Amino acid sequence: MSKNNLNFQGTISRNYAKKQILKFSLSYFALFAAMISMFGFATFIGALQLEMFLMVIFYIVLIPYMFVLIFVIWFEFKYVKMFSFEVLENNLIIRHGVFNRVKATIPYSRIQNINITNGVFDRIYKTFTVKVETAGFSAAASGRRSGLAKPEGYIPGLKEPNIIENKIKEHLKRHSAIPSGL
Repeated sequence: MSKNNLNFQGTISRNYAKKQILKFSLSYFALFAAMISMFGFATFIGALQLEMFLMVIFYIVLIPYMFVLIFVIWFEFKYVKMFSFEVLENNLIIRHGVFNRVKATIPYSRIQNINITNGVFDRIYKTFTVKVETAGFSAAASGRRSGLAKPEGYIPGLKEPNIIENKIKEHLKRHSAIPSGL
């Protein structure tokens, strides 16, 4: 692809990384809150010494959390840095991935609809997700990041989703015209 037919290009907001880090922290807290309460109950009934309880919390909960949190922070900000998209004359190109780089090329002729979502965490960070759904989409081929199947055209963390939606719709109008003689 030459850059001559480039119509629009963009990246995602750093707030997407902050949102993902917050979601991780809340999930981690919920997971280990049960463990801490279990050890706390064992301490309360006398089956576990207070010193042992504090050591367990420190070595099993806090130390691993710090290492994992550092990795998650690095990963999410790297993901944001590596994510880009381009609206070209004939297709939409989305590049993403930290360890496995993915380049998705979506022809306008395959685009069925465009969804803009704004979940609870998105509203906190004032971001939106644009989902470009295509004909013949395969969940197995979609690449699963958070365990959920995502559409081929998945662009999270946008501040102004209407810009890309309008650019794609402009191209859809041009590419959806029925050729004469059919």
